[in-house]
Amino acid sequence: MKNVLVISYFFPPLGGAGIQRTLKFVKYLPQCGWLPIVLTQKHGHHFAYDYEQLEFISKKVRVVRANAFEFIKLRKTIRIILMNLFTLTHSSNQKGNTLNQKYISTSKRIYPLNLLRKFVEQWLFIPDSKIRWFPAAMHAGLKVTRNTEIDILYSTSYPYTCHLIGYALKLITNKPWIADFRDPWADNAFMTKGFSRWRRRIDHQLEGRVVQKADIVVLPTEPIGKQFIKKYPMENSAKFKVIPNGYDEEDFRGIKEKKPTKFTIVFTGTLTPSSSPGQFFEALSKISGEQPDIISDVKVYFVGWIEPIYVKLIKELRLDNIIEIMPYVSRNKCLRIIAGASILLLPLAESWKDKGIFTGKIFDYLSARRPILALVPEDIAANLIRQTNSGIVVNPEERDAIVKAILTFYEKHKNNTLALDRGTLPVEYSRQYLTKTLAQVFDELIKPR
Repeated sequence: MKNVLVISYFFPPLGGAGIQRTLKFVKYLPQCGWLPIVLTQKHGHHFAYDYEQLEFISKKVRVVRANAFEFIKLRKTIRIILMNLFTLTHSSNQKGNTLNQKYISTSKRIYPLNLLRKFVEQWLFIPDSKIRWFPAAMHAGLKVTRNTEIDILYSTSYPYTCHLIGYALKLITNKPWIADFRDPWADNAFMTKGFSRWRRRIDHQLEGRVVQKADIVVLPTEPIGKQFIKKYPMENSAKFKVIPNGYDEEDFRGIKEKKPTKFTIVFTGTLTPSSSPGQFFEALSKISGEQPDIISDVKVYFVGWIEPIYVKLIKELRLDNIIEIMPYVSRNKCLRIIAGASILLLPLAESWKDKGIFTGKIFDYLSARRPILALVPEDIAANLIRQTNSGIVVNPEERDAIVKAILTFYEKHKNNTLALDRGTLPVEYSRQYLTKTLAQVFDELIKPR
């Protein structure tokens, strides 16, 4: 059995969709002759924690935890003090706004703290806030490489700090190194929003050094792979490998489907402007005004985190009687909610067209075999929905087309004809197949020349 050091900040008990790619590789790599040793955080900070996911880590897999230096207890104490102070100072200005406020971080509510946060994020936390983990992770990583025969280094981002750790370990040990980009780095408009030109230049330089030094760069979609090849023409195009995210049908094993009483629409994840759900809410509002008998038979669940502007929009459109916002839940509970939906909502802004972006949830949706209302641009996500005959694709900016799609699904719901064909999903997106592909990249990299 060959050993691979997997450098990943996001790993259980941290939760959220970001852990699944790494967790599935770790789950299936031993079947391909590779034993992962995971270098991850200790006492890491994230909006989501899911201790149930610890059960899916094989006892054969060694997990090395290095202190993240997030000072979580201190952060919580400071937050409580600031929240109390903020409430006492500003309570007269915040009446009737509690629903919005609970979705906004403390630093964003208090203007001087917001300025300080932006300064720290842009000029001190480079390339990201997890840089505090770097010293402890390096110490632990070097200890592992000294005491264990490591055949390959593998780092995965976000956070991009993981690649800096991989870069440094590569320089010191000269081990083969693979850098896996779950999302773009320097050209990621969402992550670099608000950054100055100089800060963006720093990110481009760091990304370039990682790409240059890595033996293999793994990207999640073909369009992003082509973007990297075009951006780095001085590198051999064979260096760039595309291994997408995928589905694991074992996730839904044992989860029983329950037909909902009402027509139930479910969204899971983070709802931000990049999702562009505004016209979906407008569509619901139109149905509410024109066909109140139908809207009274509709229930919508948003599970995870929702941007305050959409909480406000829901109230303004008087949709809070049919829309329920649920905080982050464990993955197992989330899958049960997905399996019990009438249809699943997949929104992605039109501005993401031609960016080659899959949202991670698309594969959970496909595995659940529930119909998908895909409000996405004409790009790879739309193509996959059509390829698998999994739902209806609508332009996210066309309200009336969204209304028509919702009513089409509703009619099928009433006629008991919503069920999808239970055919097999494309094998090239199964987690086992994708892990085998990654293992083949590992094998090729260490093959004697």
